Amino acid sequence: MVPTEFAHGWNAAGHEVSGAIAHAVLKSSSPQSIDRVIGLLRQHPEYDRRWARPLSGVAPEDQQVCLFMLAARWADDIREEKQFSQRKWHYIDQPFEPTGTLNWVTALRNVNRSKTRRSM
Repeated sequence: MVPTEFAHGWNAAGHEVSGAIAHAVLKSSSPQSIDRVIGLLRQHPEYDRRWARPLSGVAPEDQQVCLFMLAARWADDIREEKQFSQRKWHYIDQPFEPTGTLNWVTALRNVNRSKTRRSM
């Protein structure tokens, strides 16, 4: 993997993968949480309009992970709708840096700055 200074966004499939990963992590580390999350998602004001129909065509044993996947892309799905057109709702422009890992954004900026200084 080659780190880049800026990511140019994910498409729906990328968000769905994140939802599937979240489901897998919860299933192994906190399975009781899945039912709570599913309950909250079913109370979502957009549940019937956006998620109920696609889920009806999915095998019952796959519906939970599919709901996580659909919910993960919700911000992309709604951002063009006038009542939800809030850029700040869509993402936070901050790098994710798990504790104890290299801050790639800062490291790359420092490398680029030192290259620029040497070329002057």
